[in-house]
Amino acid sequence: MKKILGNLLLFITSLMCVIVLFGCVSINSKAAKKIQPVKDLKCINDKYHFKTVSDGNYYVLVYSVDEKGKKNCFHYNKLGALKKDQTIDEYDLGLFNYYDNLGKIILYVIGCDDEPLTHTLTIDYCLKKSNYGIASYEINLNERMPQPTGITAKWYENNGKKLWKISWTDDGYGHTLRYGYGQRSITYCNCSMAKTEHEYTFSDYVESVTLKTSSCDLNKYANSDVITIVRPAENSDDNTSKNMPTDDNTSKNMPTDENTDKKDASGTVGNNAAKLPMTVTIDDITYYIDVNGNACATKIASKKKAVLDVVTVDGTSYPVTFIAKNACKNNKKIKSVKIGSNVTSIGKNAFRGCKKLKKVTIKANKSLKIGKGAFKKINKDAVIKVKGVKGSTKKKLIKVIKK
Repeated sequence: MKKILGNLLLFITSLMCVIVLFGCVSINSKAAKKIQPVKDLKCINDKYHFKTVSDGNYYVLVYSVDEKGKKNCFHYNKLGALKKDQTIDEYDLGLFNYYDNLGKIILYVIGCDDEPLTHTLTIDYCLKKSNYGIASYEINLNERMPQPTGITAKWYENNGKKLWKISWTDDGYGHTLRYGYGQRSITYCNCSMAKTEHEYTFSDYVESVTLKTSSCDLNKYANSDVITIVRPAENSDDNTSKNMPTDDNTSKNMPTDENTDKKDASGTVGNNAAKLPMTVTIDDITYYIDVNGNACATKIASKKKAVLDVVTVDGTSYPVTFIAKNACKNNKKIKSVKIGSNVTSIGKNAFRGCKKLKKVTIKANKSLKIGKGAFKKINKDAVIKVKGVKGSTKKKLIKVIKK
């Protein structure tokens, strides 16, 4: 009997050792799972393309490397879990904002079996992980686009309202125009001009604008040097000669680097100032954050609820001051939107065609501007609430919303 019990005990002990051994092997195998780098990675203008080789979690990092070798990550995007042999094609990078310097643009696609914290996800961190699959694509920028030429700035009247406009020679290229409000402008609207456009009109409160030629080939050319145009004096028909610096993008009326460490009413630039400007995608909303720490929501993807007031990146909060035109146009999932008091502009057709959008809450400020058709063709039973303003200001906003 003792012999039988002894053999049984020996068998149980051996079985437990085998289970523990296989368990350890399984755990180690899972921890050490190698993700193969994606293949066929390429960047065609503003889109990237690749095909996965392994199941895993995937991330995109885009770095700029200037002529002195200084590297800066200006774009991060979490693609999430992707399956083996899955093709990702034509994902908009928004790179035209960052092609201002000569040097390199390096696109990295990172595949991993875990979900690292976003603040640790740098290329240096990833290179230390032997089980991460890393693929890269380099773009060398050795030439700039030519600057806009033939620029003029003039006042004119339209239905009794004073406006000023700039125009430039139609050179067949696209152009990027940035403008703000007030002498120390902290809020920018950023738009890439269509190739056929070569003039733009501003209200009298816009004091200065910048203009540059956008890259026509993002695999070869950087944007042109920036030209600053200051609003003409009201007693002058043309202020061209005074406001057309050819190789200087600074102006008394434009924000400078000394402003980037100062606090905004709703956010702090702080330690992230060196990273600005940048584009980030957080919770399916893509933001462009300018050098002064003000965010523009450029794309609202597949979300059921969106809150647009402040965006936090690596512990730093930035006020959302703009919602770009077409930012959420024809979104098939969104049901609820809250727009905070930091927002000063809602672009044309921003939420147009959002059939499931039933609840809109706007905490308005007195300077809020709403573009034409911003809430056109949303759900017919939608409830739109406007808070923060009263009287005629509130009535005007509601009237614009219903147009």
